[in-house]
Amino acid sequence: MHNRILVLDDDPSNGDVLCMILEQEGYQTKCIYSALNVFEAINTFDPHILFLDIHLGADDGRLLCNKIKDRLGAKKLPIILISAMSPNQIDTIQSKADGIIYKPFEIDEVIATAKKFTQNQ
Repeated sequence: MHNRILVLDDDPSNGDVLCMILEQEGYQTKCIYSALNVFEAINTFDPHILFLDIHLGADDGRLLCNKIKDRLGAKKLPIILISAMSPNQIDTIQSKADGIIYKPFEIDEVIATAKKFTQNQ
């Protein structure tokens, strides 16, 4: 059984690149491009990890991360934020994220992060 990774990025080119990298490593991926679809995608795809962009048009990935964590309750879904923001900018809003990857991201970092959160799945 392949580990499933959900990618939410409102820029399809960024999301598609992440999915391509992860698929080459053997992960099953699903890319979505709107925060409106995230809960449906979590319920139907049942991901092991969510890579979540911070800038989602009118939505903020940090706040969305908190909503997802609160709604899922005891169910553990690691959420990795992705952003081109500086650490100081990111820290202006607290989030319950399990990690962060800064853009422009390194392929090795994306792969290492995915492996870290799927090794016990």
